[in-house]
Amino acid sequence: MSSPSGSAAAGSGEPPAPDAPSGDPETTAPGGPATAATPTTSTPDPPAAPGVKDVVVSDFRQTGPTSATATVGITTDGTGPVSITVSWFTGRAAGPLGTQDGPSQTFERSGATQYTLTVDHTFQNVGCYWAVQATTTPASADGGASQQLLTRRCDLR
Repeated sequence: MSSPSGSAAAGSGEPPAPDAPSGDPETTAPGGPATAATPTTSTPDPPAAPGVKDVVVSDFRQTGPTSATATVGITTDGTGPVSITVSWFTGRAAGPLGTQDGPSQTFERSGATQYTLTVDHTFQNVGCYWAVQATTTPASADGGASQQLLTRRCDLR
């Protein structure tokens, strides 16, 4: 007596083979090919750069014969990264910023929507007027902020 196709011969000691779809069982599933269970890793996207709504320079004051301090406030519409650049200037006349005094300082911030920095500077150049300017990347809607002061050591006659 012959055995049906797909099953073991009687008396061989092997159980009959179950009916299985053709192909490798790891790559074929009922109703079509199986998708591989490949693990995927994804890195969360960094926060998008926020829009900078406002930059303010406040409390700009002379603290010594050649030094000053300024407080810079930044308001954004998101928590993504923002760069704040603070530059210092000396001049002989009120109004224009004058000549840059030393390198700019850049600060990186993220995780909030408001930041306050207090920055100190020792001036190297001579000038009756000192100025500080703050700008951001991305650029602020108001273009940044600056303040100027007449130094205590200057005698205008």
